[in-house]
Parts: sequence; C-alpha cells; structure tokens
Amino acid sequence: MKLASILPLFLICILIAPTAFSQAGDQTINLHNEEIANYRAAKNQLMTDSLNSPLNADQIKKFDGLSYFPVDIQYRLDGRFMPDESRSEVSLNTTSGSKINLIKVGTVTFSLEGKSYSFMVFQNKNLPEFDDRSQQLFIPFADLSNGKNTNP
Repeated sequence: MKLASILPLFLICILIAPTAFSQAGDQTINLHNEEIANYRAAKNQLMTDSLNSPLNADQIKKFDGLSYFPVDIQYRLDGRFMPDESRSEVSLNTTSGSKINLIKVGTVTFSLEGKSYSFMVFQNKNLPEFDDRSQQLFIPFADLSNGKNTNP
C-alpha cells in the first residue's frame, strides 16, 4: 500500500479519536454526576424516614434537603486502598460532641496536585445509612472550610 493511500486514513483516525475519547469521557462524567445525585437523593430520603432519621419529628417536617457543593470532576480521584487486617475499634468525636465507635478497615492514599494524602477508612454498621450495605465505608476528614461551609 502506498503512503499516499494510508495518509488520508491516518489523518481521519487522528481527527476522530479525540472526539471518541471525549464522548467516552463525557459519558463517564455524566455517570459519575448521576451516581452522586442518586446518592444525595437517597440520603435526603433517609433524613425524612421517621424510623431511621437522626432528626426529630419537628426537624423532619422542616427538612428541605441537605445542601451540597456542586460536583467538580477535578476531585474525582483514583486511590489505593490498603486493608487493615486488625480491624481495630476507634472512638471518634462527632460534630454534636458525642463519641462514636468505628472499625478501622484500612487506609486509602491518593495524589492531588502533586501531593500525596492518606486517610483512614472506617466502617460503622450502627448508622442507618449502612443498613443492608455492610461494604459501605466512611472516611472522616476536615478541611479549611470546616466550621464555615461544611460540618466541623
């Protein structure tokens, strides 16, 4: 086959490939956003469930949904999970001032903007949102917006 006949085909592939990858990327982003929206809707539903809600009856009547920051795909990260075979119990302070006992199941590490971060990963089967989902994990953390825009 002559180079002249291959070159147009090669150029077409170069022009089509970014579009195909962009569409696949858009689908991934849309799926990610949909998963987050579904999770948030389920959490709001849980808050209004009189049997499992942490809110009292008056608070449930006034509940208009939790507020969230918009999704920013830049912060969708891949991390590495390292299990903790000891599954030790840890007591943590909550925002209400009480303590909660959690089971440390491991550590997750990831990089963001060239820096490495590590968070402990816990499991708590006593919270309503963990019912029927024993594999759900909890990663508590604090950031510079604590006490201003997010839970302290």
